[in-house]
Amino acid sequence: MSKASNQAVADVFFALGDRTRLSLVRRLGARPLTATTLSDGARVTRQAIVKHLQVLEGAGLVKHEKRGREVLYLLKPDRFEEARMYLEMISASWDQAIDRLRLLVEETRPARHKAKTQLKPLHHRRTAMTRKESATAFLTMVANRAIREAYEKFISPGFIHHNQYFRGDRQTLMAAMEQAGEKNPNKTLEIKKVFEDGDTVVTLSHVKQNPDDSGAAVVHILRFEGDQVVELWDFGQPIVKDSPNENGVF
Repeated sequence: MSKASNQAVADVFFALGDRTRLSLVRRLGARPLTATTLSDGARVTRQAIVKHLQVLEGAGLVKHEKRGREVLYLLKPDRFEEARMYLEMISASWDQAIDRLRLLVEETRPARHKAKTQLKPLHHRRTAMTRKESATAFLTMVANRAIREAYEKFISPGFIHHNQYFRGDRQTLMAAMEQAGEKNPNKTLEIKKVFEDGDTVVTLSHVKQNPDDSGAAVVHILRFEGDQVVELWDFGQPIVKDSPNENGVF
């Protein structure tokens, strides 16, 4: 994970590590509110509420908009999704470590005890993820250079892809992703949209190779069989700074 990404995640968890700010987030989750409304019934002053809102804004969790004479505060769902995906990435890595430990214990256990104590891998004992969650977790882990772990958890052994620059097998694309991660350690991926339809998940993301890069709008199409990805399409469009399209790419 890049230093910039680490700092962004740290800012999020710092901002949420306060009881008052958590309360503000819960209230803003229902609807946009003014600082005055948020201070009603609070145990702190309006000035303190504004300072807490500034911390949440600094972490990218909240934004404000002026509507008429009022300034309303709103949640920014994208940053919450990034934090959730970060936790999912850590969870996936932890699952892999637990499974490796389980296998080691079973290999060293006397044969007469194995039948009674064999356990399923941890990721099979956890509550199943939706395909949308699996797709976003996979892409987030890859962007954060946890590539082999992502493939072990989400990619079928018989996986194929359609990126025209590489051979179409699983191993080749995984190696290419690892090389890209080494070449661009500060690469970031921000998932903007996710759509799920049957066995297919489509994501639209803002991908930047470094902090100064305008980036590209990238679409991933992932086809699932069961809980694993068996086929992938990806294509992108560089973001133009002076585009005449007032709607933007996202």
